[in-house]
Amino acid sequence: MKNRKNYFVPVVIVAIMLLVFLGYGILALSAINTFSRPLLFRIIAIAAILAIMGALVAVLIQRLKEIKEEDEDDISKY
Repeated sequence: MKNRKNYFVPVVIVAIMLLVFLGYGILALSAINTFSRPLLFRIIAIAAILAIMGALVAVLIQRLKEIKEEDEDDISKY
């Protein structure tokens, strides 16, 4: 049960960051559409935002694995 508390903070932070990048992506795409840029710019913007969001999720998964494997008795070693 103690580890579940440790999972909460990283998940919340990543969720907030995903919402921020999603909003940024929508804003960027609307700006690109306003200036009638070619399709290539839209594809690059979508790919960049998706890559950042994918990296955030990958880092979250890695962090959750670290928390799961963390030895709770680290303090007792010292």
